Amino acid sequence: MSYGTLQLNAQITEPKDTVVNLDSEKHMHQKHKENHLKFRFDYDLGSVLNNAFLRKFLYGGTIDQKLIDENYDRLQHGPNHIGNTMDFAIQYRRFTGEFLGMHNVGFSTAIEWHLHHDFDFTDDGYSLIMNGNKSFAGKTADLSNTKYNFLQYSQIKLGLFKENEEKHSEYGFQLALNIGNQFEEFAAPHAQLYTDSLGEFVELEGEFEYLESGYIGKNSGLIQGIGAGLDLFYEIEKEHKYKFVFEVANIGFIYWNDNSLEYEAEEHYVFEGIVIDNLFDMPEQLYSTTVNDSLHDYIIANGHRGSHATLTPIELDIWYEHYLTEKISAKARFRHKIFGLYSPYYQLGGTYHISDKYHIGVDANYGGYSKLNFGVSLCMEINDNFVVDIRTRYLMGFLGHKFSGIGGFAQINYKF
Repeated sequence: MSYGTLQLNAQITEPKDTVVNLDSEKHMHQKHKENHLKFRFDYDLGSVLNNAFLRKFLYGGTIDQKLIDENYDRLQHGPNHIGNTMDFAIQYRRFTGEFLGMHNVGFSTAIEWHLHHDFDFTDDGYSLIMNGNKSFAGKTADLSNTKYNFLQYSQIKLGLFKENEEKHSEYGFQLALNIGNQFEEFAAPHAQLYTDSLGEFVELEGEFEYLESGYIGKNSGLIQGIGAGLDLFYEIEKEHKYKFVFEVANIGFIYWNDNSLEYEAEEHYVFEGIVIDNLFDMPEQLYSTTVNDSLHDYIIANGHRGSHATLTPIELDIWYEHYLTEKISAKARFRHKIFGLYSPYYQLGGTYHISDKYHIGVDANYGGYSKLNFGVSLCMEINDNFVVDIRTRYLMGFLGHKFSGIGGFAQINYKF
């Protein structure tokens, strides 16, 4: 993701004639000065759990004991990630030439939508969810450092960028109005669940923190918070030699309205079950409520309503591409999301420039929400105005029992 120019220039072999070289450089900078409209969509779903499990867990299907045991062997003894993010953006860039006395300046504006959803769980937590607490009879299940984040928000952005023709570089910023739609956070820095050996009671104790917006549901357009953000970027590119990009996006916050709910406490709770005198006359609460309902009712009763501020996940992206030959380039990338449950992401790959208009690439990546995986990319210049860039990070995800990850990246650039 770049707020610099992502338009890929046609590859031109530079002749030895000095005058033509100057014309080529002038043409390159003229291409940067064109107006651009960019559409971008990024989807990422990954976990330490494999794709065979994720597909059935998220989209429906029977998860048998063999699949449960298979994924237990994949766990990392905590924390174990599962995460899902979705990002959509429309950006317009216009080169104005001069602004407030500065030369080679342009402005950008964008509308973006973000969904951030991730969960950290322990090995014991996985066993409790999938197998129940029977296997923990007379034992304690460790649930410490369990975390859950859900955030949905939109942004309206406006920024400036400046080009330095002599240094072949460009840098700029965007300011954002953050519109908070809904959020939910849970953390248990310390927690454990004990099951009596005879099954007569369970005992839960620990430290629990919970936050949520006043509304959690399907209405994704509801405005429940307002905030601000900042994007910064710098790139330097020498045509057909190298390119370096540094970006940090969504440095910001959202201030949620006073309907937000906050709960924080140390709990020691013993549940001894419900007495049933007549099997044919079951208590009403067994039919009308669930565990989730009961917990939420308890949090509402013991928490308090009020305004609350949260930080948006900051996206750091650094990558470098170097041409090894006229047709082949190598690329390295580092990416991280701060204030989320995202592990540092590393990528190494290469691109083969088939012609001026077509480029294909392969890469190996590690981190984020999953482990080792491989991806492919295809960049096509449809005509002088359209460039389409398509990538996947999870090519090996088709081997559902060996790898994890579903998702990809698509971008369309229109210049005029």
